Amino acid sequence: MSGLPARVLVVGGGPAGMAATIALRRANVGVVLADRDVELGGVPRWTDHIGFGIRDTHRVTSGPRYAAGYARKVRASGAEVRCSTTVLDVADLSAVRSVSPAGPLVESFDAVLLATGQVDIIAGG
Repeated sequence: MSGLPARVLVVGGGPAGMAATIALRRANVGVVLADRDVELGGVPRWTDHIGFGIRDTHRVTSGPRYAAGYARKVRASGAEVRCSTTVLDVADLSAVRSVSPAGPLVESFDAVLLATGQVDIIAGG
């Protein structure tokens, strides 16, 4: 992906992460999309009922079909997709740590977008 103006790590391969990846690629941004699961899709992959896609695709479809369609668009966008990858530390953009079946990896990014579908609130005591 050399020659692109920026390099962004998107953490989370569900609908939000996939939509962000596609939008970033359309803006000519280099993207690495990392997800801890073996396939892209997030929760919709496991949600086999209709109701997905009304807002963005203007079609009603099942979760697995919706996820598969988004995954195809991500792959067609030219983004680097890393499934079975867990991002461990994003505190220092020059040393973002992750691990996958290929082993540990430390690399730098210009930005990290967290699209994990979950917000944890930690309250102090």
